[in-house]
Amino acid sequence: MLNLAFLWHMHQPWYQDPQTGVLALPWVRLHACKDYLDMPRLLQEHEKIRAVFNFSPSLLTQIEQYAQGAVDLHLALCLREAEALSEKEASALIGIGFSGLRERMIDPYPRYHELWLKAGRGNPFSPLELRDLQVWSNLSWIDPRWVREQPFLRDLFEKGAGFTEGEKRELLEFQRKLLGEVIPAYRRLEESGQAELSTSPWAHPILPLLSDSDIARKTNPGIRMPAEAFRFPEDAGWHLEAACAEHARRFGRRPRGLWPSEGSLSEAVLPAVSRAGFEWLATDEELLWKSHSSSDRRILYRPYRVPGGERELTLLFRDHLLSDLIGFVYSSWRPEEAARDFLRRLKAVEEASHSASALVLVALDGENAWEAYPQDGEPFLRALDQAISEAPWLRCVGVSEYLKEHPPQERLSSLAPGSWIRGEFSTWIGHEPQNRAWEALLAARRIAGPQESRSLAIAEGSDWFWWLGPEHSSPQDPVFDRLFRQHLKEVYQEAGKTAPPSLDEPFQKSYERKLPVPTGVVRPLLDGEVSSYFEWLAAGEISLTATGSAMARAKPIFDRLWWGCDERHLYLRCDPNFPLPEGVLRVVLQVGRFELALRMEKGLLAPPLLPSAAAPGAACGKILEVSLPLEALGIQRGETVEVAILIEQEGLILERYPEQGSFALFVTPPTVAQEHWSA
Repeated sequence: MLNLAFLWHMHQPWYQDPQTGVLALPWVRLHACKDYLDMPRLLQEHEKIRAVFNFSPSLLTQIEQYAQGAVDLHLALCLREAEALSEKEASALIGIGFSGLRERMIDPYPRYHELWLKAGRGNPFSPLELRDLQVWSNLSWIDPRWVREQPFLRDLFEKGAGFTEGEKRELLEFQRKLLGEVIPAYRRLEESGQAELSTSPWAHPILPLLSDSDIARKTNPGIRMPAEAFRFPEDAGWHLEAACAEHARRFGRRPRGLWPSEGSLSEAVLPAVSRAGFEWLATDEELLWKSHSSSDRRILYRPYRVPGGERELTLLFRDHLLSDLIGFVYSSWRPEEAARDFLRRLKAVEEASHSASALVLVALDGENAWEAYPQDGEPFLRALDQAISEAPWLRCVGVSEYLKEHPPQERLSSLAPGSWIRGEFSTWIGHEPQNRAWEALLAARRIAGPQESRSLAIAEGSDWFWWLGPEHSSPQDPVFDRLFRQHLKEVYQEAGKTAPPSLDEPFQKSYERKLPVPTGVVRPLLDGEVSSYFEWLAAGEISLTATGSAMARAKPIFDRLWWGCDERHLYLRCDPNFPLPEGVLRVVLQVGRFELALRMEKGLLAPPLLPSAAAPGAACGKILEVSLPLEALGIQRGETVEVAILIEQEGLILERYPEQGSFALFVTPPTVAQEHWSA
């Protein structure tokens, strides 16, 4: 019998502006309409399924604020009568009114898609169009469950356009009702025994960096660090204690389990975890492989005792691949096929483990993942829950339930520091804007600690540094930068001091995306190597890790895409993060209207077929290089071509660049500056 535990991590950054009290972004409210209540309802449909739901206190606090009447900027714009919106307000509504995933949340609805096209042309909206946008920018986030259960929602979807102020108000009031039901629903679910509720540190900080930011040097010896280390281990303890206290207030009991923010751990923070009263905590398998002498996969599927000061803690490691399959891959599969594949992989673990106590921990984001799934992931989750319920060799358990029966037998003598992303910390520290932000945080911390200043505690959260780094970007980057600086200013104001003028300047010097475009002719030698300094010097370049998503993989297979052309060919180059294994991966290039499948064979790639006598070329060594005839592709110099890259293994899509849509690349240096790419 194999044991399976799901941990769904629910988290949103702190969006509330400390000066106005208004939430700058609407994602807590919109996810409440789509995910937070639907997840427990789905669980209750299958009595054999258990789960751990992990809530960050920063999310729960904002849910409570909404239920008590708080508003965000988007909601404030939607509450206004469309005819009363000023030109500036109308522009702001249009700017944030199309923030859902286009393929799932805009394109399926003709009126919403029509408004999206009009916004792209820059044409002004009439009051009727603005009201329809107010409705659709909320309605598209409504979970299919509520549409089935609420006739007035079905009527709105069927009507599609020409909404009234009354219909809009009924929709927004329904949202607030859902927000008020979230916390009581999870409390009831835990009391029923079908779910366990765990927590994360109060403002979702990276605990090892709060304790000693120089720990990042241990995982990245060459990393560039702030001028002075941030060392306040007592702050890590405060965030843990505060999280436990708020959890107990809301759910009637202290949490047994902890998902440390971003799975980030170091030995230095374990005593604080123990003092806060936690019994178990979980992180990514990458930390296990860095801490254990064995590379046998079977050691992943057991709990461990780790030193926690006066008492030991139980530590579990999540299966990274299985978690990522749900988070990033199965959204493009048919639900039944995805469920079968997941069970097939679990069966392989069960057969290899030779132990009735083996535990597979699947831990991932419990909200953002579903945006990429059809019908918000409901068909997939139902198919998965049904498949698990019908498997006689598989048992779905809560973590504490499992540990009561199978306490850890093995002790880890040491724990390597790291996070779920590459087993290190460079996502949150080490880049120039991040380092300046850490230095500003240190200056504010010398004035007050989290116990004296809630704004300081909020500023210690991980999300500010996530969006300041080069790996992640979104149109809201300036909002996160401003909110972070605003919280630091509050620390000074609360202490009766003057904030330094530097906090009036963004940490990111510019939020204008540099437009990658070839600057000259590119004629590489296709040998899988960078043969000379000048070979790709004039090429355009895109980071494949900076996809603009709030989600991330631990270590993507490809890091960068380069492209350029000569008179007859388009050239593509992909740089991997590590050597590519032969005979395992299949690279699929979607270029224009063609899909080109390249198989690894003895370090080379089998050539794809194009409807042309001109043969393409491809080679893979340290890099992947591909040559494609422009004539065969049917594109002219100066035009753009849509490009997406898929990595497959045994029929499974491991990665896709970008995650949705495609890159629009100029095939030759343009003569007039234009918008060169989008993702």
